[in-house]
Amino acid sequence: MVRPAGGAAIVLALALAWLPGCRCAAPVDGGDSAAAGYSLHFDGVDDHAIIENLAGIDGDGITLEAWIRLDGPEVPRANILARRDPNGGGDSFLFRVRADMGGVLEFGIANKGGAWGMAGKTAIPRETWTHVAVTHDRGTGIIRLFVDGILDTEGHSPVTPLAGEMPLWIGGDPLRGPAGRPFGGHLDRIRIWDHVREPAQLAETRALVLRGDEHGLVLWLPMDEGRGRRTANACAVDHEAVLGEVDGEDPSDPEWSSIVPP
Repeated sequence: MVRPAGGAAIVLALALAWLPGCRCAAPVDGGDSAAAGYSLHFDGVDDHAIIENLAGIDGDGITLEAWIRLDGPEVPRANILARRDPNGGGDSFLFRVRADMGGVLEFGIANKGGAWGMAGKTAIPRETWTHVAVTHDRGTGIIRLFVDGILDTEGHSPVTPLAGEMPLWIGGDPLRGPAGRPFGGHLDRIRIWDHVREPAQLAETRALVLRGDEHGLVLWLPMDEGRGRRTANACAVDHEAVLGEVDGEDPSDPEWSSIVPP
């Protein structure tokens, strides 16, 4: 494992699948400014984490958020989040950084009827923390990519992701083979919502630490444990993410880091 050092639409070669969660249910957003904590560092070779059974996102839309810091190997297709069928069914959505396209974001979805993807326009800077997000409205098909709370790209997808319960892969996807499209750098504060978040909401809350009971919040990974092989979903007592292989500590485990977003 490498140790840490201190929109044009395009058709994707996606297969099939869909993701699994817990629903949180308070009517308002809250939280405090982000403070000291931890993040996870992925070596860009084989590191990954997995939530085996996350459900609760098969609603009218979805929002994915994460803080990312690219400071490892430049992987051509570096997965932030991927929803994959462990039985080989393929992808239902991918959210990643495309170094082979100038370092822009990419979001792709698939079902048994086809696959579709959209690339952003803004290159994600290296060695600095960046908040990234994507929203998908199931009703209208509109997809929006955001960089640091600002709309980067908007498009329309004729494809709707498959619904159902499947694993969520974080920072890599070993089902893709030995390389697994790994992420090289730090990930922190991953959130999944069961609806489309408005641009103002993304901009206002991206630097806040949430309570965990915000309306529609399905997954909230503060990643602040700082030790161990699991990181908890702060909006539920279960659905934690397991680092690396489930059977025990090995080189595919991402490492805890004290480098955190501002």
